[in-house]
Amino acid sequence: FTYLHIPIVAGVVLGAVGSELTIAHPLHHATWTESLVIVGGTMVFLVGNGLFKWVFAPRFPLSHLVGLALCLGALAATPWANLLALNSATMVILAVVAVWEDRSLNRK
Repeated sequence: FTYLHIPIVAGVVLGAVGSELTIAHPLHHATWTESLVIVGGTMVFLVGNGLFKWVFAPRFPLSHLVGLALCLGALAATPWANLLALNSATMVILAVVAVWEDRSLNRK
């Protein structure tokens, strides 16, 4: 339980590195390494956060699984995307997961 914070923090750090890359070169065509940093950071965060929630709930959150699937879609777009587009996609994915979680928790 206590070690589940490690992937959450690692995802935040990778996300910060991805944001720094995007700020420095927003219209730069994304390489696979840069895409893995930007989108992979979001994926690591979602996995860590989902595992943390799984400890207290009966199952891994569906919203996080959908977010991970959307991240795979963003990774698949790497050959056509620039850094700003990928960073924006991860922002939208995290917003979708957050709103989904908020709606599902407020429904109960």
